[in-house]
Amino acid sequence: MPEKKYVLFVTYYFPPAGGPGVQRVLKFLKYLRDFGWTPIALVPQDPEYQARDESLEQELPSDLIIRRAPIFELGRPVRETTCMPFARAASAAFRTLALVPLVLIASSA
Repeated sequence: MPEKKYVLFVTYYFPPAGGPGVQRVLKFLKYLRDFGWTPIALVPQDPEYQARDESLEQELPSDLIIRRAPIFELGRPVRETTCMPFARAASAAFRTLALVPLVLIASSA
């Protein structure tokens, strides 16, 4: 019997996020099992998505392992005190930095 292989997906965009950014992750998670991999999704808890599509959650495999980790989005407090273009840029930049704690949480679990 072959050894079970796992792959950890660390992603900000995950259903119910909408838009093109979530499609690649969604399809990878959906079809990786056909190639012998068991996917695990590490996603933010309570993220702030600009576009939402609740119907995408129905495409996720029912037995997919999903772990949600807390995330601090710099865009939230910045948006409340500054102009919108700056807030979007700050939020986008912080999303990249926010993945580091997510990876550390996953490795310690």
